[in-house]
Amino acid sequence: MKLYTTDNSELMDIAEIVAEGGNLVVTGTIMGAVPVKAVLKPEDMRMALKQMSLPTMAKAAAMPLQGTPAPWILGAGLFGLWTLFRSKK
Repeated sequence: MKLYTTDNSELMDIAEIVAEGGNLVVTGTIMGAVPVKAVLKPEDMRMALKQMSLPTMAKAAAMPLQGTPAPWILGAGLFGLWTLFRSKK
């Protein structure tokens, strides 16, 4: 997977996302040269979900399903996750 800047330059090439303990570890290279391992903790994932609006979450959920007949199924599941994480303090 690749992440791009707003001018469509490659920012990060993600090679792997794995679960280690209770975290997600993202491995890749930044700007084509700098190897990096980033850790995503559960509390940071919850914060990211809280910062996303419902329409943004629905769009994100539908992106991998573009061209399939029922993208709303994943969106409904994502809405359930969103409500769960929004209720946690």
